[in-house]
Amino acid sequence: MRIAAGVLLIVTAILNVVVGCGVVGVGACTGCVGEVLDQNRLQEENLWNEGDISGESSSLPNEVEGNDTDANVADSNDSAWGEDTGPYEEFDEFEPPSQETIEELKTSGAGMALYGFAIMILAGVMIG
Repeated sequence: MRIAAGVLLIVTAILNVVVGCGVVGVGACTGCVGEVLDQNRLQEENLWNEGDISGESSSLPNEVEGNDTDANVADSNDSAWGEDTGPYEEFDEFEPPSQETIEELKTSGAGMALYGFAIMILAGVMIG
């Protein structure tokens, strides 16, 4: 009976290690998403505060006045830009997440990672 209990503990410990690694990975990814969103928000705020965003800037790097290259002239027979294609309205409805949501993502990611490490420590105790 002791052998069966030992085998059961080892199997449970291995499952705890696998689950712990998964929870740590998900927590780290959640924290990274929160951090990326926070950095993106800060960058947009800095751009708006500096006044670098204007409607007159060109998005074509090779555009030169008086130069009629492919970068300046769009093809008139391009079927992808036909009359029946309109602007994507679902992108107009997108609203970036608030600061509270970003902080919640970062906090929950850290908590999940900590919980995953606790599960792996528990697995080590079970093996020991």
